[in-house]
Amino acid sequence: FVKTDVSAIQLHFSEEMNTQSPFEIQIVEYRNWTQTGRDTFLKITDCIWSNNGKTVHFKIDTDYTEFLLLFNWWGNHTPLVSKNGIFLRPQSYVLLSQ
Repeated sequence: FVKTDVSAIQLHFSEEMNTQSPFEIQIVEYRNWTQTGRDTFLKITDCIWSNNGKTVHFKIDTDYTEFLLLFNWWGNHTPLVSKNGIFLRPQSYVLLSQ
């Protein structure tokens, strides 16, 4: 798990992303490297993109201490996609802790 400040999450992508629309992410709670069964979908609407569209800054509100940010395109209404409409690889995730 990468230690992070949930009010200042920053992600980098290898290609320019679609910065025009909000996107949803799934947050999955972990405790001692094990999923707890708690998860939620969050719509990220108030984010800041870099000029080249490859870095995004946003905040989330969660009480999870250890969690996985999951970028699946199924199960959410507005997945994160590239500027060319390409979805992230299924099960793409980042492990974070507060």
